[in-house]
Amino acid sequence: MLPSPRIEAVSTASRTRRLSAFYAAHFAGLGIFGPYGPALLSALGLDAAGIGWAFGLYNFARIAAMPLGAAWGETRIGLARTIVWCSAATAACLAALGFAHGLSAITLVMVALSIVRAPVIPITDGLAMAHAAGDGGGRPAGERPTYASMRAWGSFAFLVAAGLGGVALTGASATTLALAMTLTAVAAAVAAFFVVAPVPKPRHADSAREPFRPGRRLVATIVAAALVQGSHGMVATFGTLHWTARGFPGALVGGAWAAAVATEIAVLSLSGRVGVAPRHGPALMLAGAAAGTIRWIAMGFDPPGWGVLALQSLHGGSFAMTFLGSALAVDQAAGEGRRARAQGALATASAVANACAVMASGPLYARFGERAYLAMAAMTAAGFALTAALAALPARAPLSRPGPAL
Repeated sequence: MLPSPRIEAVSTASRTRRLSAFYAAHFAGLGIFGPYGPALLSALGLDAAGIGWAFGLYNFARIAAMPLGAAWGETRIGLARTIVWCSAATAACLAALGFAHGLSAITLVMVALSIVRAPVIPITDGLAMAHAAGDGGGRPAGERPTYASMRAWGSFAFLVAAGLGGVALTGASATTLALAMTLTAVAAAVAAFFVVAPVPKPRHADSAREPFRPGRRLVATIVAAALVQGSHGMVATFGTLHWTARGFPGALVGGAWAAAVATEIAVLSLSGRVGVAPRHGPALMLAGAAAGTIRWIAMGFDPPGWGVLALQSLHGGSFAMTFLGSALAVDQAAGEGRRARAQGALATASAVANACAVMASGPLYARFGERAYLAMAAMTAAGFALTAALAALPARAPLSRPGPAL
């Protein structure tokens, strides 16, 4: 007997809400930890060097854990189960962090936290992509689940959590900061158990056990996206410092970052409403790289306050369009049973490019000031050129000979 269309529609809507809710819960936790993680380590007694050391190892562990965790979840224990276990372990690590003392203990907990938290987003992206691909066929565009509409809830929750944290957590004690971070992580773990776990088994589960051999086009797509995403490293590191040194009021600096996140949310939400599909990935990547090139060239000429606000609004292009376009393009190239590993590879490459850009931006900014943004523009221009070259290839041309298994 064929399933009832009405039941199928309810099930599809329910899975969309579940994944959207988990994105919101997880990113709310990141919205607290990102801005106030350094403050927590400072309240626990670390000096600036210790904080830098702990977060440096946290970021290195994250780079290694993303692809390994995604591969383990996709090939061994299942994506949904991996998210549940990683989310619960994240809450446990944050609780332990509140009781850690001394550089060694704090760093150890930070590394453990990075290892268990890093795979969650690539794996969730894989589930969301599979859901959109599996339940979208045959439906009107406005009724199809889309990755962008689900992921937008994460960006919105991050913005709200960071804003509320600014009101409630500025100057808070270590106990209060650790408690706030732990509670948001517990909420994400609960959402993982009740929201993400009841997803259907992949239709091609056997392919998840096959080695992941990315072709040259997939690798080139990942490299192009990483170049554009990595170019944000300088503004993330020196944006606030430079604007404050120029005498911009705190409201303008905060407004610049709020404008960036608001345009990111707008792009993701609008993309979900209009039904952006995987075939649109390369076009979105081109638009994102173009926006990034314009943004960083203009930043290189040290614009006034109104110019900073306008250029920060291009974040919806340089970041959100690139993020969404690359996620869709990589998903389409990876196919069933390999989505989480492909998204893990994309996230890892972007993290490596960002780390390299951050490391280079220090000496570049020290020597050239705002002109150092021209180096970031060169990164986005290279990403644009590589994406354009890939888009010009025949659609039916073979991707490549298989590379080594990952």
